[in-house]
Amino acid sequence: SGSPGLYVCRGYVAGHIIPGKLDIANKLCYVPWKGGEPRLTSYQTLSYKYKYEPLEWVKASYGQIPSGSVVGGTQ
Repeated sequence: SGSPGLYVCRGYVAGHIIPGKLDIANKLCYVPWKGGEPRLTSYQTLSYKYKYEPLEWVKASYGQIPSGSVVGGTQ
């Protein structure tokens, strides 16, 4: 489980993988799409397993924050 804040996420919208922000408080990944911001419950977070290792996308859902997830902001 991660710290409060925003994390880097991505998810599928209309067959496209779109990067966005994961809001821990709402347990949703928000992605920009056609002037809106769809809320996704199934997504991936950008994470690392060990320091100095390459980043990778890790499957998550419903507010789950895999260990090593990249913090993307605070609001």
